[in-house]
Amino acid sequence: MIGVDQQVRQSDGQLNTQDLMFAEYGSNQTVVLSSGGTLTQSIIEDASVRSAMNMGAADRLILDPISLSAYNKIAHAKERIMLAGSAQEATGAHLRTQWTSSAVVSLEASRFLSGKTQPARSRLGAPAAPTIAVADAGAAGSLLMAGQYTYYATAVSIIGESLPSASHVATVTAAGDKVTVTITAVSGASYYNVYRSSLGGNAANAKFIGKIKQGSGNPVFVDLGNMQPGAVTGFLIQGNTLGFAQLAPYSKLKLAVSDLSLPEAHFRFLSLAAYPEVSHRSS
Repeated sequence: MIGVDQQVRQSDGQLNTQDLMFAEYGSNQTVVLSSGGTLTQSIIEDASVRSAMNMGAADRLILDPISLSAYNKIAHAKERIMLAGSAQEATGAHLRTQWTSSAVVSLEASRFLSGKTQPARSRLGAPAAPTIAVADAGAAGSLLMAGQYTYYATAVSIIGESLPSASHVATVTAAGDKVTVTITAVSGASYYNVYRSSLGGNAANAKFIGKIKQGSGNPVFVDLGNMQPGAVTGFLIQGNTLGFAQLAPYSKLKLAVSDLSLPEAHFRFLSLAAYPEVSHRSS
């Protein structure tokens, strides 16, 4: 089993995610939508339409509580409702429901989707802090703009996260260049968390952008700028993906009379149906 996030990433590139008989009517638009840091009604509308274009009916947007709160602040009025001259306890509209052109989408908060910002407090027995080296590795079609970015990394084991490494500044000479972060392996580390600042920022505002597991040598993390520092991910999924489809409506048929009884047969033809599950990711 793999997580929803990996399935969403793979769905853009795997031809077998769409049945060939529906290929002519499907959509090759990406199912990964970037909100630019702010969730809006337009993003939810676009994600719902992408689901419909792929024969889906996604209806549950699961996101972290802070993102849902920020959405509430821009999407709903704050004035108190006045009925017959008396103020009511409720304000605005129903926060956790949005109508779209394709479906009614419910918004649900999940603490498990909250973004990681700063390293966790180091615990006794956690790995030692790693050392890193950063470099502009040339053109790779990345999303990084030209300028300076500050990086640091931490080592993580089953016990916890290490103290941060010393920070290093990478100078991206041309927009679209990638940055490599080479991490010196630390004993006991299972993987490493990498943190990056915004353009022109410093270590104080660097936030988590990804992780890389410990391999046989010194891990090399490649930053293509496709994750904003401290980004969070929401998933628009289809809640009902399995059910019964009716092949023929309910019917009844009178049977032959026997021993003064009037027997009848009542029947309905059903089939187990699996509906396409379409997920959408918004950073």
